[in-house]
Amino acid sequence: MSAETLGFCEPAFAPVAQAFARGFEERGEVGAAVAVHLNGRLVVDLWGGLADPIDGRPWEADTIAHAHSVSKPFVAACALVLAERGQLDLDAPVADYWPEYGQPGRNLRSSVTSSPTRAGCSPSGIRSHPPRSSTGSA
Repeated sequence: MSAETLGFCEPAFAPVAQAFARGFEERGEVGAAVAVHLNGRLVVDLWGGLADPIDGRPWEADTIAHAHSVSKPFVAACALVLAERGQLDLDAPVADYWPEYGQPGRNLRSSVTSSPTRAGCSPSGIRSHPPRSSTGSA
């Protein structure tokens, strides 16, 4: 699908605009937006395609989009900074930092090997399914 790209991009960030356009041309993106701030200044603000492919509604400058799993790299970076400062032991059980996690029957993992979905939680922190026992039953 080819889509008109709207918005603006400062010349120094032309590769961002090119990659954004390729998303439609080469990877079949339906609708998308990207914004880049540098030192508090908006340097890229692009959008294009369809916000709703069923009714054909175009993506606009203020279209609201779901953002799934975007915090994981930032959480990982923060965890590594804390580990570097000696404030987080990546090999410690999760329950050392989250006591409620250390309930009987729970498969205790170290902090470094856990992720919300692997730990029996949805990304929102609400359990999405019961923990499995060592026999594999719920």
